Amino acid sequence: MISIRSILLILFIWFLLWFGRRYIQKIKQNQYNEPNINPKTATGEQSKTMVRCDYCGIYIPKEEALSFGKNQYYCCEAHRARMLK
Repeated sequence: MISIRSILLILFIWFLLWFGRRYIQKIKQNQYNEPNINPKTATGEQSKTMVRCDYCGIYIPKEEALSFGKNQYYCCEAHRARMLK
């Protein structure tokens, strides 16, 4: 005959297995949802130099900025034209 202790032990083992399975599924799901980080970009080896627009103050990559003179950068042609007036 099955005693109460045996039933509780079976329920406890079932709960541990159920909880462990859910925990493993969450870990696997989080691994698939995480973005892949490129180690080169994470260390800054390929980082771009950022410059500040002299008109509005936003930062943009130096390669995309419009420059005028020494250390004067603008984010667009309209801002450059307004500052040169």
